[in-house]
Amino acid sequence: MNLSEPQDEDDLMCKKNTPWHEAQVFERGWYSHDSQRAAKRHNALVAELVGLTCAHLDLSRSSVLDVGAGGFSLLQRVKTRRGVAVDPLFFGELEKNYADAKIQRVFACAEELTSLFYFSEFDEVWLFDVVQHVIDPARAVHAASCLARRVRIFEWLHTGLHKLKAKFFTTRFMRWEKKVEATGRVNHLGFTGEYFFAVYER
Repeated sequence: MNLSEPQDEDDLMCKKNTPWHEAQVFERGWYSHDSQRAAKRHNALVAELVGLTCAHLDLSRSSVLDVGAGGFSLLQRVKTRRGVAVDPLFFGELEKNYADAKIQRVFACAEELTSLFYFSEFDEVWLFDVVQHVIDPARAVHAASCLARRVRIFEWLHTGLHKLKAKFFTTRFMRWEKKVEATGRVNHLGFTGEYFFAVYER
């Protein structure tokens, strides 16, 4: 599904009446007006955990693809040479924030990335809190790994559609240089979650 512009709900949800569809309905609700404060707090936590709040991290000359960007991409928190936000959902008034920040918006699923972009087109690909939500995690991660020399990953473990474990990622990047690879636990928004964070380069 390669969507150049937002479609209606039926067109957007390519797997109606499936766990994936239900997860997307939840994700859209997560960015609704009533939940935006919680979503912003969540994104602030993720930004801190992945190091995007560190003063020494300079992406001003980098091209970055954020996969599963949602309504508040972390691209909005950093300066990049080129920023592209991919998500199959349309987030209404929040889409204006992408335009204002000059971030390119692409409506598509993670598994389709290699049909949308060239091999190694980006300096970095971000997989932040997205793999647990996709239809085919292995295909999504493989597609992301084809598009950049650096992949930055943050994922909640043992939750979402696939109940992922850290080994799912470490085995897929065994041949890459490991810059960071860690797990941790954090209390956040009323729940205790275990997360995996890694930065890989080839």
